[in-house]
Amino acid sequence: MTPTSKWSAILVAVLAAMLFAGITHLFFIRFSRGDVYPPYSSLRADPLGTRALYESIRRLNDVDIKRDFTPVDRIQAAAPATMFAVGLSPAQGMGPDGMAIRRRAVDLAENGIRVVIAFKTHHAHGEGDDDPPPDTCCDASDGADLPQDDGAEDATCVPASSYMEGLRLVRLDAAETSETRARRGAAAPLELPAELRWHGSWHFEIADDAWSVIYERSGNPVVVERRYNHGSIVICTDSFAFSNESLWRDRATAYLVWLLGGAEHVVFIEAHHGLREKVGVMQLIRAFRLHGILAGLFILAWLFVWQQQKPFPAPLPVAEQVDTATGVQGRDAYSGMISLLQRSVSLRSLGRTCVDTWAVDRRRRDRHAAGAEQRLRQYLAQAARNGHSDPVLLYHELSKQIQERKSM
Repeated sequence: MTPTSKWSAILVAVLAAMLFAGITHLFFIRFSRGDVYPPYSSLRADPLGTRALYESIRRLNDVDIKRDFTPVDRIQAAAPATMFAVGLSPAQGMGPDGMAIRRRAVDLAENGIRVVIAFKTHHAHGEGDDDPPPDTCCDASDGADLPQDDGAEDATCVPASSYMEGLRLVRLDAAETSETRARRGAAAPLELPAELRWHGSWHFEIADDAWSVIYERSGNPVVVERRYNHGSIVICTDSFAFSNESLWRDRATAYLVWLLGGAEHVVFIEAHHGLREKVGVMQLIRAFRLHGILAGLFILAWLFVWQQQKPFPAPLPVAEQVDTATGVQGRDAYSGMISLLQRSVSLRSLGRTCVDTWAVDRRRRDRHAAGAEQRLRQYLAQAARNGHSDPVLLYHELSKQIQERKSM
């Protein structure tokens, strides 16, 4: 490699490393801020995320916490546990599209799990806005779709379901949304705060006494709870209390502790945000601890690139290079032949090899050479019996007998 090409290769490698470092830094900035994730995701670190709550719970010594990216209908947890589904749209939670979520929430609650569901909060930022008002309103008793009245735009509701029987989600009117505080209900535990800052624009209509009102806003329930054996379901019309902004500006610690319910296991559900866990090569490497194989492949790739840049081993100088078509360095044809014979023919069999080679060549030219060959072999046998082992004397005697045969 010439000096110019060497420096060119170094420059290309440095530029490639700088480009890779720059792209990695940009990704690191975006993922550290977390704004690439949906609002109220536990992976999001800006004011609209819930990462601060997740990390706070993770630092508790006696609580095991994790994120669950599996589809809602396949979520599993061992009691006692609390599962958070924060930032659902009203249609996801109470509408026809949320049937799988409601069914799974009831199944988990009946098996001793505490399920906490919180709907999106309206923000001035434009993110996390509530869904557009539905076009239909339904009766909580039978779930049938009813036409919406012309003057009922501020009282639209989300369809009910048999899995949330006796509960209907209704949008607050303009006068009711001006109230920014939610007050503790009569059925709420006394250790809860008397008031909470509230931003949601929905409230519940309850037709079943199994639902307990925990907080209400302008006299309308906004946080309700229903118990199933050892489990329970808590539904909130506002997710602000879970957000990073709330934990910074208006922390409701007692309310969050009550929602946790003293569970040993806490799960933050991420599937409703559109986040799915896909098993890839890197996950398999981590699961089966194949880091050594990955390191070995990297080293092999690096050696291949290095070998392409610098021949391995280094080439000989021009004066010392050998033309493989003409011979081997330091050897001529004669010395090469001697080395080959020394490795292939022993001293004891040298005479017999000479006679065999002579006989093959002689039979091609003289059909009557059998007699001479027989006499040579008899001489070899006699010399072996007499102990004549000097190969030089043996060769000269064989040559002498062949010459005598030619002169006859």
